Order: sequence, then structure tokens, then C-alpha cells
Amino acid sequence: MVRERGPQSDLSFIVNGGLTELENKIRHRIAGDSALNREVLLDASKALQASYALAAISNEGDLGLIKIVFTWVHRVSDDYVILLKTNDSGALCIFAFYCVLLKKLEHVWWMEGWGTYLMERIYWSLDSVHRLWIRWPMEEIGWYPGY
Repeated sequence: MVRERGPQSDLSFIVNGGLTELENKIRHRIAGDSALNREVLLDASKALQASYALAAISNEGDLGLIKIVFTWVHRVSDDYVILLKTNDSGALCIFAFYCVLLKKLEHVWWMEGWGTYLMERIYWSLDSVHRLWIRWPMEEIGWYPGY
């Protein structure tokens, strides 16, 4: 079940709280992570916050939202992409928050199902602790394990 809310309310939450909370978790994550990896993840999160902020105020319709959503992919560093490819938990959690933006494009035929599909893949790639980190994106997308 997908909750229907105005775009301002959910996008404002993510900018003001959700990603900030995720960033705090990344800052305090396992001591074995390098400071460089933490900075890469925090930079990707900040770029995603900027995309959410732009999406919240955009009045350019579908084309504007598509540009905003896909700009993030070009703003993240190659180091973030490497972390994502290696199933780094922090990188996957950030990507789960990105899936919410993808879900907002689901009415565009070539985006249908992608946010949900990626969320499911992310969930099953995470351990039980990190699965708790992505509760909000899962709720926004309306995907739960076993559905």
C-alpha cells in the first residue's frame, strides 16, 4: 500500500530529517570504516538532499523532475559508485532513499516499477541492522518483505 501525501510534506521530511538521521548513523557507524569512505557517503547524501530540495520546489512538471532525479546520479563520485557496486551498507542505504525519488517518476512508462525493484534488491543485500536504516524509504515506496 502506498501512502498518498502531498509532495511537499514527504520531500520536506527527507530534507529536514530523514537523510540527516541517516548521515548521523553513517558518521557513527562501524569503527573499521575509513574516514574517506565516510566522507564519500556523506557527500552522496548531501547531493541527494539537494535533489530532494529541488524536487520539493520544482514546478517544471515531469521533465523538470526527471532532470532533478537523474542529476544526482551524475553528481555522486566514482568512489560512491564503487562502494555501491561492492554492496557497502551505507551506500545501499543512501541509494534506498534515492529510490523514493525514482518512485515519484513511476507514472512515466519507462520508470514503472524501478523504485520498488531496486528497494527490494537493496533490502535483501543489507544485514538486519542496516535494514532498520531504510524503514522510511520502504514505507514511502510501499514495499515490505514478502509482498
